[in-house]
Amino acid sequence: MRYFRHTYFLLVLLIALAMMDLFAGSMNMFDKNTNTYDLLFQLRIPKTLTAIAIGGALSVSGLILQILFRNPLAGPYVLGISGAASLFTAIGLMSTGIVATPVIYNVGITSFSIVGSILGLLIILILLQITSHTIVVLLVGLMLSQFYSAIQSTLSYLSTEHALKIYTLWTMGSIQNTDIYQTMFLLLV
Repeated sequence: MRYFRHTYFLLVLLIALAMMDLFAGSMNMFDKNTNTYDLLFQLRIPKTLTAIAIGGALSVSGLILQILFRNPLAGPYVLGISGAASLFTAIGLMSTGIVATPVIYNVGITSFSIVGSILGLLIILILLQITSHTIVVLLVGLMLSQFYSAIQSTLSYLSTEHALKIYTLWTMGSIQNTDIYQTMFLLLV
């Protein structure tokens, strides 16, 4: 019973914080000069729902990896899966120049991230076929993550200022360009 009380408390807290996020900001929603509909449905609601969905997806993916490896340290960062996704995104942004148009930008970043994470996961799964020691897999995942980071640093040094700025915002988890259609797609996934 105590578990459900904590869950309900966290759910109420999430709703309260989401409402605060919707109504707080640099623009006053209740001002007569503010277009409240556009402010809510084109800016604030998509970003709030995206942040909630991403937070939930990251926590569930971390939990699944911890259950799969039976180790509380196992996670996408430790195993190098996030590093591989980030590396492929860096390759896409900094070497191919997919920042040309918004549609190509969104599809390109998503595609490169998905391909990178799948390849990173495949490397870990192949390693699991070779050895059954999860500690070895975790250590190799950490080494791969550092290797991916070194390649990203090299790409950052060689890239243009604009591509580097977009990549840096992406790595920080920026949701500034999120629209309602991307949010709906993310919630469906």
